[in-house]
Amino acid sequence: MSEALAERVAAADAARDARDWTRAARLYAEALELDPTRDDLWVQQGHALKESGRRDAAESAYRRALALRPTVGDSWMQLGHLMSLQDRIDEAAEAYARAASLDRSLSDAVGGLRGALARGAVVPDDLRREAARAVRPPSRRTRLFSADAAALSGAFQEALDALGDDAPRDAVEAVRAGLEALPRLAPSRAEGPIAVFDVSDLIGYFAHSRLPTGIQRVQIEVLSALLNDRRTEPRTRVCAFDETRDDWVGVPPDMFLDIAEAALGGGDLTEPGWRMRLAALRTELALAPALDFPTGAWLINLGTSWWLQNYFLKVREAQRRFGVRYVPFVHDMIPVMAPEHCVQPLVRDFVSWALGVFAHADAFLTNSEASRADLLAVARRLGVEVPPDRVRAVRLDADFRKPGQEGGDSVLERHGLTPGGFMLFVSTIESRKNHVEALAALQRMLAAHGPSRTPKLVCVGGKGWLNDAVFARLRSDPALARHVLILSGVPDAGLDHLYRTCRFTLYPSLYEGWGLPVTESLSHGKVVLASNRSSVPEAGGDLAVYFQPGDLDGLTEAMERLSFDDGWRGLLERRIRERFRPRPWSELGRDMLAAIDDWAAAGAASPREWPLAVPGRLHRLSRSLALGIGPGDSADEIFRDGPGWAAPEAWGCRALASGADLVFRLGLPKGTPLRVHLGLHAPGEGRAYGVRLDHCAATTGHVLADAVRWVVLDAVAPGPDGPIRLRLTAAPDGRDPHRGERVEIGVIGFMVCAADDLTARADFQAGIASGGWGLQPPEGRLA
Repeated sequence: MSEALAERVAAADAARDARDWTRAARLYAEALELDPTRDDLWVQQGHALKESGRRDAAESAYRRALALRPTVGDSWMQLGHLMSLQDRIDEAAEAYARAASLDRSLSDAVGGLRGALARGAVVPDDLRREAARAVRPPSRRTRLFSADAAALSGAFQEALDALGDDAPRDAVEAVRAGLEALPRLAPSRAEGPIAVFDVSDLIGYFAHSRLPTGIQRVQIEVLSALLNDRRTEPRTRVCAFDETRDDWVGVPPDMFLDIAEAALGGGDLTEPGWRMRLAALRTELALAPALDFPTGAWLINLGTSWWLQNYFLKVREAQRRFGVRYVPFVHDMIPVMAPEHCVQPLVRDFVSWALGVFAHADAFLTNSEASRADLLAVARRLGVEVPPDRVRAVRLDADFRKPGQEGGDSVLERHGLTPGGFMLFVSTIESRKNHVEALAALQRMLAAHGPSRTPKLVCVGGKGWLNDAVFARLRSDPALARHVLILSGVPDAGLDHLYRTCRFTLYPSLYEGWGLPVTESLSHGKVVLASNRSSVPEAGGDLAVYFQPGDLDGLTEAMERLSFDDGWRGLLERRIRERFRPRPWSELGRDMLAAIDDWAAAGAASPREWPLAVPGRLHRLSRSLALGIGPGDSADEIFRDGPGWAAPEAWGCRALASGADLVFRLGLPKGTPLRVHLGLHAPGEGRAYGVRLDHCAATTGHVLADAVRWVVLDAVAPGPDGPIRLRLTAAPDGRDPHRGERVEIGVIGFMVCAADDLTARADFQAGIASGGWGLQPPEGRLA
């Protein structure tokens, strides 16, 4: 570097450090006149120009740096920051992706990319894959594939040949054993349909929790068993639904197994290893391209999806594009069968899911015969026919014990517990689990026998909903509160030790889908005192002690006998040891695969018909807010088709300006003249729109800001089974279309009827005029 150049650079750096951006930009420009090949100086000039408000010039400087050295990740990242400031999110995302793919240490680039993707940025799939590969951390797990097995086989054979006749026998046997093991380790070919397991709610759960509860534990255990078994691993895939894109992405099996193992290891959300794995998984899912399902795959949702408002829209797309068969695993129907034990937002989401699931599922898996019966009962209530052979119960009588765990014994010492001195109640604290009745029985025992004889009650579980009565009872009775210990975040090793050292367990739940703590207790050889409701007797069989909820005398008597009659309790424990045979989780997974094999052989999936609209009926595209179901109820979101739709809202649904489709059948004779009414809403700003029906002239118009407009179209029925496709497009109203924002127009719903059905048309117009149908969005007006 010449002396003059060094002086200019030093002065420019000093001005930069003093945040004198205008002077810094001038001095960097002078330095670049002396040596325009310095890409680092072009980057610094870009910073100074950006901070002084000259963003166009800053972009030119960054691009000059990249023209000189396009492989410098930091230069791409700085360009991404500039694009992001200008709301050019697609360009920002691409720059961040290039930065991340060049330098995995640029955490700000990865974070910027995730942020841009969350705002709806579009990145080419090949660049997504490149960035994902670059930032993916090395897995702690090595998965042996056939090519690796072949290479290792050759290496083992060479080692065996090199040992010679005088080699130690142990060494020869070790190498030979390795050689013989390789064919067993290499995965076999997939035999049978591919099962793609959706773990969306498990990934969502990890955003705020770590230790899994019931449904999350089922997903972790079943999938871990399937992925670790060479017989089932080739047929098993894992995916999650990305709400920012309304699409599925693949979850790498090694990453799933790593984070699943870490989740069971403790409840500390701040532990560095946990945070590292979670951040890596989030980055992977943000960067991964949309999942292309294997043709004819079975999509099994092992958890829940009712909180994903566009889930069924994408199920329909996957069914049509890839021939996917959709199978939800139904853990329970409690929000419909016993809504008094659920908060209203959950009931609304579940009812919305229930209204749609029967129109999309090719078959169902349930966790018990009780859940199976509830599912069929809900279908009957809706007037939907579900063939009983399309609903298969996979019992959750699995083995919860984790051999070889260490460190669990400290939980007793830490909380002042003694072996055999406590009853164990494992459950989230919510009204359905019936803690109140257990506490009432414990109060009676304390009054009759005193605190020294009465075992303590240890409750393990987080706080759920509708539990005010539980904590009110504890606050009102200090003696009772001193005898109750509530724990949360207990890792598997600690929970295992609590099970092994408790006197017996309690599970007085009022309604269950299965009752995992019952099976968990029996797995540890402990007697469980449980309610005789819903599925609980399936979980406990004839090895549990039962009581009738509401019979406080019966519950108290059973608790007393299990507490004080050592002989009886010992007899029950011996029966459990002799007769209870929990199944390995891999067997549960194989049961699920066997079910889809049977359905596939029987031709479970039928050709998908377009949904049938009811002439004269308003079909609303709004999110269901119902708190119950009844005959004829349905989800009108099913008329939406394609990727142009946002999630339904309380008033309707937003359609993207690029185009959104409504598709329906009418069942009317071919050639019948039709009248179609389409309700449009312009949230926030006015919109220009275009509407086109199949084989009809397009209609255009304008909706005022925050107004509602009903567009009237004429059409002709294509026949009873022929679909009618309505295409809606929109344009921004008087603003820059390149501002980087997503342009949308709202759709309230539609009504279609025969053009000569004057009664239906009059009734519909009267409904609009009166507002009696609640068609107006909040603070909206008719236009």
